[in-house]
Amino acid sequence: MNESGSSRWGYVQVGYARHWVCHRIVVYPPGASADDARWLRVWRALPFVAIATVLTAALIASWMGRSGLAGMLSGMVVAFATVVVVGQRTHLVRTQTRTMEAWTGYGTDATARATQRSICELAAALRDADGRLASGAISPVEHEMVWARCYHEIPAARRRRLSAV
Repeated sequence: MNESGSSRWGYVQVGYARHWVCHRIVVYPPGASADDARWLRVWRALPFVAIATVLTAALIASWMGRSGLAGMLSGMVVAFATVVVVGQRTHLVRTQTRTMEAWTGYGTDATARATQRSICELAAALRDADGRLASGAISPVEHEMVWARCYHEIPAARRRRLSAV
């Protein structure tokens, strides 16, 4: 991990829902820059940023004696512009990102357990490569080779195409 709390290669999440656990790994395409990773973190936080922008603009407008509605509308314009800019900036990397997730809990099947193990192994390999890169044990090229191997172990998402019948 770097100082910003995320790795250049992507991230791992563990979430909980009642009696279930979701393990998820997201791996950016090899070669994604640290700048790309920062922009993608902004993209993930964008719903919260947009809502905060709209509410803050409305609050500031009402404090200034203006209409809260006018402030809300101006906040919506700024939020929309932010979504467009960040969306364009992250589009290429977002569309090439690979994700794998497994839900485990009571009654989990063998496929979900195998996927969870795979996620843990990929995350361990990537974090180990991060550590070895930081210590100078491997070169940036060797690190990217580990990253590429892990990236290609995750199946690409199949996009559904709607066709006219």
